[in-house]
Amino acid sequence: MGHGCRRRSPRQEKTASELGDVLVVAVNSDEQVRKQKGEDRPLIPQDQRAEIVSALAAVDFVTVFDEPTVAELLLALKPDIQAKGTDYTEDTVPERDVVRSYGGRVAIAGDAKD
Repeated sequence: MGHGCRRRSPRQEKTASELGDVLVVAVNSDEQVRKQKGEDRPLIPQDQRAEIVSALAAVDFVTVFDEPTVAELLLALKPDIQAKGTDYTEDTVPERDVVRSYGGRVAIAGDAKD
């Protein structure tokens, strides 16, 4: 999912949940958000972001990850589908080669970026 709780997130999660049987959402740790967005971030702490995401009906499980990408998590879980938001294309998803290496596929879910 990423660092924030954005307006498009619930629609993204709903769309992603329709692609498979179980939806696991990975939330960036506070440390990773600071590395990626700056010292004044995140605006909402990781535990609160995870709780907000877990309250969405479409979400089955939430985890917080502390790496620059979810590649390690993908290798551990090996989901059939990795869904990313519309700020990506299937060819620009950083973990696409990892997902394809075990036979999974990448899908784009949600509304266009505001």
